[in-house]
Amino acid sequence: MGLSLAMDKPSPYKTLTSKIVYKNPWIQIHEDKVIRLGQDALTASKRELQEETGILAKSWQVLGKSSVCNGLMSEHQTTLLATDLAYGEATDTEEAINEVRFIPISTIEDMVANGKIDDGQTLAAHYLYRAHLAKAG
Repeated sequence: MGLSLAMDKPSPYKTLTSKIVYKNPWIQIHEDKVIRLGQDALTASKRELQEETGILAKSWQVLGKSSVCNGLMSEHQTTLLATDLAYGEATDTEEAINEVRFIPISTIEDMVANGKIDDGQTLAAHYLYRAHLAKAG
């Protein structure tokens, strides 16, 4: 038995890969790699920052790109620095981030050192930001 959903308009997403990650007689769960059509990293970041936090940024800078999980998948991330911020309300209530806190770099360094921050994407973004600060002098 399968389930199909009809949409009134074309999906803004394109499925790149799909695999079944769990299956039993009642359900099967897919893990899909998708992209939003027509959106580069900058466009998607602007949209998601505003939708999920209500923050708008006037200035954006690409700090670098990195592999998310080299050797297991081909996904990459782009790290962007958003500045000149204005604050509003999140518009995506399902994905909204309930609390935004700005943390001093020294606190982040401590959190990395004692393992409170340990995911690769955050560590890569932090490194790229530190490299940006070093270049800026």
